[in-house]
Amino acid sequence: MNNHLRSFFYKEMKTSMLASGLRVPEAVVSYTAELLADEDMTLPDTLFEVLEAGVAETTKFGQLHSFKRIGDAGLIIAGPFRASISTKNTTVDYYRDLSAIGYRCAGNLSGGQIYTSLEANVTAVTDILHHFWERLTADTLALPQMHIF
Repeated sequence: MNNHLRSFFYKEMKTSMLASGLRVPEAVVSYTAELLADEDMTLPDTLFEVLEAGVAETTKFGQLHSFKRIGDAGLIIAGPFRASISTKNTTVDYYRDLSAIGYRCAGNLSGGQIYTSLEANVTAVTDILHHFWERLTADTLALPQMHIF
């Protein structure tokens, strides 16, 4: 993972938190910065495919990975790529709910506190990410409108 990129996202998350007045636990900020900096992270074609794969997994690790991936994808879609949702027949709340469900299932499997924190803060995190993306694109006039699906 690129530490400079992670540091950039961490600082930008903190700046967006201050500007928006939203607060989330430090562990959630760190997790989200690492997620954004993960060069190997890809969004699934459909979250239902990931959910189906997670249910079909026979190992706890495989299930955990699938449910975490659902949570992560929901955060990214409902946060920075919120504009893409308007082109679909869904809402931001739909992706927030999927994200919360993914993190709840991951937390139930692993007992990890981070997933409980992520589930409890999905709305705030997606709003912070959306604020961050709006600031970034406003500051960068050359960025085209981006849609992920």
